[in-house]
Amino acid sequence: MTVNQRQHFRIQYPTQERAQLNVNGSLFPIIDLSQSGLKFQSDSHYPSPGQVFLMTVIMLHGYQHNTKMKVVRVEPHYIMMIFEHWIEKYYIEEEKNYLEKQHGKFSSAGVY
Repeated sequence: MTVNQRQHFRIQYPTQERAQLNVNGSLFPIIDLSQSGLKFQSDSHYPSPGQVFLMTVIMLHGYQHNTKMKVVRVEPHYIMMIFEHWIEKYYIEEEKNYLEKQHGKFSSAGVY
């Protein structure tokens, strides 16, 4: 496990099953998710840091979180965003439990 500046439990999704980010009807796979933000994969859309969008996180266990998100970093194929309104810890725990039931123990980044 690598120590970094993260303050919330972060789910790193397995490649075979990922939550989705809905941006105006386009769906993007979420690489990792925490209460305060996410990292998603994009091969075609590269917004600029600082841009704000209204988006929906569609979690695998069924919960959907609608909020404004701000782009904080853009890398080739990946975009990192923070939420204006955080996801409640309960829903992050439910997602983790769902993934563990479907895939057994999976690699999660834990809490930093």
